[in-house]
Amino acid sequence: MKIYIYRYGSLCEPDIIDAFKRIGLEIVEESAEIYNKSIIPSESAALASSVLTKGGFAFAFTINFFPWLSDICQLLNITYISLIVDSPVLELYSNAISNPVNRIFLFDKMLYEEFEQYNKGHIFHMPLAANTSRTDEIISLASYSDKKNMPATYHSSAQPIRKNVHLITLYFPIMKEVLLTELLMHRLVCMVLIL
Repeated sequence: MKIYIYRYGSLCEPDIIDAFKRIGLEIVEESAEIYNKSIIPSESAALASSVLTKGGFAFAFTINFFPWLSDICQLLNITYISLIVDSPVLELYSNAISNPVNRIFLFDKMLYEEFEQYNKGHIFHMPLAANTSRTDEIISLASYSDKKNMPATYHSSAQPIRKNVHLITLYFPIMKEVLLTELLMHRLVCMVLIL
């Protein structure tokens, strides 16, 4: 399955991309905004349009919400997934939030409650994810003195977290709220395909 990711340089993007790749998605990235912070929305829209019009994309994805990309996806009938990791995100106040192709995931429960009414069934609450594979590796490479100074919760691997994720999924059968990036991305993709 091929997806389009528009990147602007969020710290979350590499972990999300890694998770998408681990679940077998083919990724086409646009990263012009990372290198050119003065790029204007119309230029970004032109870049995205030239790629998305070629077709074959299961969905477009961004960290945070880009109204111009939502509008392009609406015109092309491509699902647009937006994972909100900041609060507030002023772009959510755009009319584009109501586009039926949107699947907007908000970590902030208050923002979810504020915006869900503008696109019922297309705006969801989901906690932020963490790449436990990467953090486990960092912890395993830490020196003995560094590990000694870590809070007790960081000493072991993510196994206790994975057990908690299982408990969480039992209590949220409609939308399995998880804390692991790979599971989150897999769930996101499954939800979009079902919806």
